[in-house]
Amino acid sequence: MVNVFYSVNMAFLTSHWGTCDSHYWANWDLANLASVMAIGILTDNRTMYNYAVNYLQTGKGNGNWYKAVNYVFSGADAGLAQLQESGRDQGHSLLVIALMGTISQMAWNQGDDFYGLDDNRFLKACEYTAKYNVAGLTVPFH
Repeated sequence: MVNVFYSVNMAFLTSHWGTCDSHYWANWDLANLASVMAIGILTDNRTMYNYAVNYLQTGKGNGNWYKAVNYVFSGADAGLAQLQESGRDQGHSLLVIALMGTISQMAWNQGDDFYGLDDNRFLKACEYTAKYNVAGLTVPFH
């Protein structure tokens, strides 16, 4: 796990393969961060786990929680938040939800709350995505 997967995860997260930090969509970072977090938990390596937690909150790439969920609506649309992938296609938007859910549950099991981070930012993104995909309703776009 460490020699094969973790090493590639970290190579991507620290270099973005020689591009700028925002070059890759959120899913690229989130998939690698989910892997780093899982390997850190599996191997009982707090440094690995903490890297993922810190990146999710302050990282420069689009896997940063605040960049992956890049707009929180207010007013009549309060309770909704738009994903960085929302303007792309719904398969990619739903992958963000799946990856953030996986990350949130792993963190929850370790005593960290990403579900409720920033006044339930992730929940608001789930509501936005479900409103469009499940209910078939119009959502705002920023």
